[in-house]
Amino acid sequence: MREMRRGVVNRQELRTFMFYAVVLIACFFCCWEDSGARMFLVVSAAMLLGSIFEIPLFEMKTRKPRLGDEALEVLGEIYKVRVLEEVREGSARAYNTTVTLNAGGFLIPVVFAIFLLFSEGVPYFECSLSYFLMTIIAYSLSEFRTGIGIVVPSYVGILAIPLAIILAPSECNCTCLASLVFVPAILGICTGILITLVSFPKEKHGSAFINIGGAVADCGFSAVFIVSLLSTIIASM
Repeated sequence: MREMRRGVVNRQELRTFMFYAVVLIACFFCCWEDSGARMFLVVSAAMLLGSIFEIPLFEMKTRKPRLGDEALEVLGEIYKVRVLEEVREGSARAYNTTVTLNAGGFLIPVVFAIFLLFSEGVPYFECSLSYFLMTIIAYSLSEFRTGIGIVVPSYVGILAIPLAIILAPSECNCTCLASLVFVPAILGICTGILITLVSFPKEKHGSAFINIGGAVADCGFSAVFIVSLLSTIIASM
């Protein structure tokens, strides 16, 4: 079978990238002087730059969607692959789906969340409880959309803020509170995505690509990046 490759970026991703870049620059001017916010700013910048890199993980079989030519052309524009030709090629009704991991939307924030967990004095019990709740929320709100992949609402990470305010110990400062937002939100969102990946019915739904934490089509990057920006603002207060 002819190999398909996803393009690096499309117009929608470029507009999203530019918007987040402008917001991040504004945060640099407002928050750089605060040492607690500085590390969140650096990580946010790394996440934004890393969002263009996708790491191939493995391939699996998923069902090809029965969609009209117009819908397939739209998917081809989103993913920058010839989806229409792929669906028409051969008689097989299964995709050889490529699963990729986005560096900026998954790898970098997860590594930083683990670093915060073991180095910044994050309260473990409160963090664990918030992580458990965020995992349930993220999994409940995530869904697999045929032809697109795992879609995560961009607002899901915001829910970690009221959880952190409620659960934070009285001695928790702004940097601690920011970490108590960032760690459970990032780990909870990423865990919810992984649970969705292993549990969606592959015999009923499919996609040429499944991008974990990607910027395209709300596949997780917006959710984690917004958490990072909000954590930066909280740490600078």
